[in-house]
Amino acid sequence: MEIDPFTIIGVVAGIIPYPHHNQSPRNLFQCSMGKQAQGIIGLNELVRNDTVNYLLAYPQQPMVKTAHVELINYDKLPAGQNASVAVMSYSGYDIEDAIIVNKASLDRGFGRTFYYRKYESELKKHGDFGLKDYLFGKS
Repeated sequence: MEIDPFTIIGVVAGIIPYPHHNQSPRNLFQCSMGKQAQGIIGLNELVRNDTVNYLLAYPQQPMVKTAHVELINYDKLPAGQNASVAVMSYSGYDIEDAIIVNKASLDRGFGRTFYYRKYESELKKHGDFGLKDYLFGKS
């Protein structure tokens, strides 16, 4: 017996809009790739323990929200960008997962990310002589 119908498919599958319009392998593919999406993972970048962090420069809220999104407050920290997609066959680029991106939209910042790497340094003082060692290294 399930606690609630929301718990049957899980959190990652629950944020897929209109899953009944997709093939089942596409929904599974989205569940595995959705865990790797870049967005804003938190507002505490300066005090986090991880050394490498990728942040999306211009995150947007989704145009379509599911009940799961509102239940887990997933729309408070946006995790993606809305892209306008036109589907058509274009001289050999009609394979399944190919996409042609407009250069002007890339120049305006579509998909731009920030890469943060955290470093730490240590300052050691030797006696009362004022001698100091600066040790720099990766955290």
